[in-house]
Amino acid sequence: MDKDDIDNTFSAFQDLASNLILSGVDPLIVAGSMSAAGMQMYKAILTEEDFKKMQKTIAYQELPDV
Repeated sequence: MDKDDIDNTFSAFQDLASNLILSGVDPLIVAGSMSAAGMQMYKAILTEEDFKKMQKTIAYQELPDV
């Protein structure tokens, strides 16, 4: 995995999300679906302990203003 892989994958997800939103899908549904899919993948790949650590990190992370 390199930076190009990450950038290309992120761009593909951004394109998909934009197309769904432009077609009339509620942005909250798009964001929620992408988040849920990501969490399912993490849960399948990580150990239970690492998955729980990640959940705690996400839960207590302060998001920057955008």
